[in-house]
Amino acid sequence: MEIFWLLPILNIAACVLTFFFARSLAKGKAHLFTVPVVGFSWLVALFATGQVISGHEVVSQSVEWFDFGAGSLRMGVHIDGFAVVMMVVVTSISLAMQVYSISYMRGEVRYITYFAIVAFFTAGMMILVTADNLFLAIFGWEIMGLCSYMLIGHYHEDIANSGAAIKAFLTTRTGDLGLLIGAIICFWMVGTFDIEAINLAAFEGEFTGHMIEVAAIALFIGVIGKSAQFPLHTWLPDAMAGPTPVSSLIHAATMVVAGVYLVARLYPVFVEAFDVAQATGLRSVHLVALVGAVTALVGAFLALVQWDLKKILAYSTISQLGYMIFGLGVGAWGAAVFHLFTHAFFKALLFLGSGSVIHATHTQDIREMGGLRKVMPRTYWTWIVGTLALCGVAPAAGFFSKDEILAGAWHNSYQWVWILGVVGAFMTAFYMFRATHLTFHGEYKGHGHPHESDNYITGVLISLAIPSALLGFIGLPGQLNRFDRWFEPEIIHEVVEKYGMVKEEITSETYLLALVSLAVVGLGIGLATMLFLPKWRDSWVPGGLHSGWTRRAPLSYGRTLLENKLYLDALYGTITLWIRDDLSRASYWVNQKIIDRVVDFAGTASLALGRGAYLFDQEGLDGFYDGLGVGANRSGRALRSIQTGQVQQYAGVLIVAATLFGIFFILVN
Repeated sequence: MEIFWLLPILNIAACVLTFFFARSLAKGKAHLFTVPVVGFSWLVALFATGQVISGHEVVSQSVEWFDFGAGSLRMGVHIDGFAVVMMVVVTSISLAMQVYSISYMRGEVRYITYFAIVAFFTAGMMILVTADNLFLAIFGWEIMGLCSYMLIGHYHEDIANSGAAIKAFLTTRTGDLGLLIGAIICFWMVGTFDIEAINLAAFEGEFTGHMIEVAAIALFIGVIGKSAQFPLHTWLPDAMAGPTPVSSLIHAATMVVAGVYLVARLYPVFVEAFDVAQATGLRSVHLVALVGAVTALVGAFLALVQWDLKKILAYSTISQLGYMIFGLGVGAWGAAVFHLFTHAFFKALLFLGSGSVIHATHTQDIREMGGLRKVMPRTYWTWIVGTLALCGVAPAAGFFSKDEILAGAWHNSYQWVWILGVVGAFMTAFYMFRATHLTFHGEYKGHGHPHESDNYITGVLISLAIPSALLGFIGLPGQLNRFDRWFEPEIIHEVVEKYGMVKEEITSETYLLALVSLAVVGLGIGLATMLFLPKWRDSWVPGGLHSGWTRRAPLSYGRTLLENKLYLDALYGTITLWIRDDLSRASYWVNQKIIDRVVDFAGTASLALGRGAYLFDQEGLDGFYDGLGVGANRSGRALRSIQTGQVQQYAGVLIVAATLFGIFFILVN
């Protein structure tokens, strides 16, 4: 734990070495710089996990960066159980993704650049999760944003890919404005960027007035952008333009959960803001729960109508991020973080599994697939494990983590959130088994001859399938929950006690909630099987899936709405066009009619003033000084006429002058 500060530096060094020296290696060997470094980081994270489990104390290390008079800015790391969990996630998924990419990206353009940016991204995520202050955390946050932009636009020759990269960059930057404002408010209130100090100040009610509400809402805007929450979720599906391994690392397991991590790390700020806001009717934690629940539902609905395999998983990611956010909003901190942990593995597994399928079929359209179960058995069975985990089928990992979130909502009296969560669970099971049946069952409808992927790819899939199946057992409810006991920070225990949040206990109600969840998931799986499993489909859908029967009102109206992604892209496009066209025309008018005229008037006035100054200088000052010179010249000439050099003349002048002075004094007296 004491060498965690070294890990981001090593990954940055791997990035630099790859950029400048990988070309000297044999072709396609750029990964030799990055894979060993992330592998070492993964081992360190595992050893640190063992230290946390054995009761090792929290490690905080920092150095003074600079002094600004009233205080100083320190840069350092804070390693507790939560940071260790996040490091395990980051290093595990990054290692799996890079090993997978050795085969998947072989022969692709910018192979060296790809691995260098992935290493830099990994370093940015490490900086975020280990930072002891908001200033350093934002630094890591922005590194991830930059790397995400470059990786989404990896194939930038295609204008659609470069457009997706720009869209992701600008959308997340919109949210980042809120993050910066929230961080500044926290610094203004507490006098430091230190996260522990900010949490303690919030917990003890040291924020004045309603500033903690403003800070929490501003920070949450940053979360909405980075973690693709409604209504700023639209960038994530388009980000699938990047290479599939990028989707597994950035858009399933790491970058998109940065917002969830921020809420969980600054949890006392959000909870205290809720307590303060009750008096005014503005309940910030309800805002978190509401946004999360709506996002979970919107993501699930939009996944129902997708034909692109990666976009189905993208909308699924949006939905699962909504579960994590509303889990934090209803007071289920441990369940939300546990779902973040398990989701990283099974969603990375599904994304990499989709890459294996796409690699074999050369298409992302599930209507051009089918029958792959026979020719790609290892990909198929690992996909099934990931799908069961995502749907929440016991005993896969997703069942325990998602079920804990739903139980936390119920026990903390958020029954309306529980209902929305259960509906989302039904739709998750439906759209995932729809994709599974159309991709792997029936007859192959594409072109060519698909085959199983090589050992690099399938080996990674198997290595991710194991934790996807087994990790749930460390998060069993009640006293059996080792995850909370090992990794929950002390400040979270205090928050739970202060606000009376209910932790799930094993009761008859617990079993009932779990059975309801499983029944709903089973219903979704059964309905998808009846409609999309080829040997049953024609019996249940007269004329087939593409018949007019499936397009009849009122379902057709809802389908049109979903196919157009709730028209949010159209709305944002209209706003963009308004900014680009109407606002630009208004700016042009102001520039031409007001600013240019003011500038022209100033120029004309300056020219007239210059001419006046020139005339005054030439005709006035120059004439005056010329007159003085002429007068002095003439006086000099007159005086020179007196000086003849004759003594008699000088004596005469002296006598005359003496006579005049004598007469003057006589008259005066």
